[in-house]
Amino acid sequence: MKVLQRKALKQRIMNLAKEQFGDLLKDVRFSGPFEEEDLDADLILRERISLNELGAKFLNIYQPLEEEGYNVLIGHKFDERSKKVKTKGEKR
Repeated sequence: MKVLQRKALKQRIMNLAKEQFGDLLKDVRFSGPFEEEDLDADLILRERISLNELGAKFLNIYQPLEEEGYNVLIGHKFDERSKKVKTKGEKR
């Protein structure tokens, strides 16, 4: 995959992830490609959601990419630190 094609794929994944997760999406980290994959994408989410909801949203990202001929591995991580609010005098 050429650099411009990879850049376009990353942007496509970002757009789909924002569409599915909205404000829950904190970041997307890319790596790869590895083995047969075109790219790996790890979605960093601000809080936990149910596995059923997560799976449905991942499918809504994965299917269009697959139809376009891409093999993308999509993972996730919950970053619940962004939910915590530091109060006055609290040490971390």
